[in-house]
Amino acid sequence: GIDTDGGMCQTVYTDEDVLFKVPDGVSDKAAAVIEPLAVLVHAIHMSGFEALDTAVVVGAGPIGMLCGIMLKHAGASKIFISDVVEKRLEIAEELGFIPVNPAKENLETTFPLLSSTISFFSLSFVHSIRPFEKTAIT
Repeated sequence: GIDTDGGMCQTVYTDEDVLFKVPDGVSDKAAAVIEPLAVLVHAIHMSGFEALDTAVVVGAGPIGMLCGIMLKHAGASKIFISDVVEKRLEIAEELGFIPVNPAKENLETTFPLLSSTISFFSLSFVHSIRPFEKTAIT
């Protein structure tokens, strides 16, 4: 866990005030993505992303794909997603994202930062770039 050791154990002892009961109508699969989904919603909000922005998602794993889906629903005009695993990029393209393999493509020429508004999303940072405006890093 983050605050207490043992997050991957069969049994964990923790304070009740940090636990949330999952409603009976919510499946275990849906409950498992609530926390990552909440983190992505918060990151997108904190980045300064606005509808019709272009977004770049770094990493096309499960969380990156979920981020792309959230950005699509938030109104992104284009969503680039980068990864070096071709199978992940194929799935990203099937989901309507623009795949980029940084091992094969030069990211600096793929994303001309000064020509448009681009929001970058990755597992470790969120950075919204708006030319001539204040940038926000969380």
